[in-house]
Amino acid sequence: MKRLIVAAGLAIAALSVLSAQNAAQGPKLLYVYDESNKQSAEYVTYFREALAQRGIPYDETTAAGLQRLDLAHYDTILMHGMVMAFNSKSPLRDWLKTGPSLAGKQVHLFVTANRWFVDKLLGQLKELLRKDQATLTDAVSMATKDLKAADKQAAVQTFVRELRP
Repeated sequence: MKRLIVAAGLAIAALSVLSAQNAAQGPKLLYVYDESNKQSAEYVTYFREALAQRGIPYDETTAAGLQRLDLAHYDTILMHGMVMAFNSKSPLRDWLKTGPSLAGKQVHLFVTANRWFVDKLLGQLKELLRKDQATLTDAVSMATKDLKAADKQAAVQTFVRELRP
């Protein structure tokens, strides 16, 4: 019986240490983007660099990977929706249409597209986030047709600098 009590006590102590470590790390951010491809790679790199510069701990996934994640582990979600090469599909929008519970989540939305689709995608994502009860903290959209790489990177850095994870 003593062994059982000691083992239970050790297990509780270990859980307390893990809980304290997680609390010390603070809330965790989830960085989500539509899909991994040639067009998104540039932005994914910019976001990784900017988050690392700020020292923000985060996990990363594509919209397709969201099905395997428990969002309860995240207080803050940074979403990057994009329209690429005149293709109006958005895996992130499709996932939001499934009605995930985002109540209590701080969501930062960054949308990139050519000039014709940017406002439409931004509006659709904002509306879906409202329906999913997310707290939309900020939203930025950029028409990317004439932007140089340095301009895109600067926009991401400014956006991440304003994050309040």
